Amino acid sequence: PRRSLVKKAIAWMRDMYENKVFFSSQDKIGVNVALVGRLAAKYLGRKDAVVVRSGVDVSQFSYKERREIEGKKVRLYSQGIFYVYRRFEDIIRAVKILQDQGYDPYLAITGDYAHKDTAIRYHKKLVAMCEELGVSGRVIFTGVISEDDLLRYYRESDIFVFASIQTWSIEICEAMATGLPVIMSQDAGAGEVLEDRKTMLLTRTGDAEDIARKVKELIDNPMLYKTLSKEGNIFVRNSLSWPLYADNILRLFEEALPRV
Repeated sequence: PRRSLVKKAIAWMRDMYENKVFFSSQDKIGVNVALVGRLAAKYLGRKDAVVVRSGVDVSQFSYKERREIEGKKVRLYSQGIFYVYRRFEDIIRAVKILQDQGYDPYLAITGDYAHKDTAIRYHKKLVAMCEELGVSGRVIFTGVISEDDLLRYYRESDIFVFASIQTWSIEICEAMATGLPVIMSQDAGAGEVLEDRKTMLLTRTGDAEDIARKVKELIDNPMLYKTLSKEGNIFVRNSLSWPLYADNILRLFEEALPRV
């Protein structure tokens, strides 16, 4: 809903206060993607933001060599706390499209959908959509899962699909670390460092048909499937590991410390 002029004015004053008190006086600002750094320059007047991208524990998310997808059956996986910007509905529609085209898709979506009212409503909407599209038997919502089960889903699935509009996505990195090929929306922040058709497949945000096309391409092109699995894993281990993230954060703090 559109905000009234009064609410806009209040929000503007709050932003100015927070920018003045919390941001303008900081020694250093760290951001997880370059986009946020540009926003810091535009809205906070800080052109010195340092990009420090989150990493994963590559020892926890161990690599599994992938073979090509055999036949028409494909196990899709997506995960995250339920917010509308996750756009799980796009993946569900892609399941319907694949089914209608003679493929045998199954989708598992893990993540908390009971933590707040909006999440509960979003989950109910998705369940109703599955029933309406006739894919209820092909889509499961697990809710919260353990770390062991999270790793199991990464290792036992064929493709990880990330349809979200999000500045960064640690789950993409986790999937790639296990060798799980990724289909990712063009509005994901990880697109700043990942290369289309080398470390992942890029898809148009909100386009279920494009997601379905990319899934079919990975089924029908074993060489591309294996390339994404191998190169994605190498990139994460070399550029987005937890030790590297820790080193960069420590360096940021050291630069911010006053010199004595």
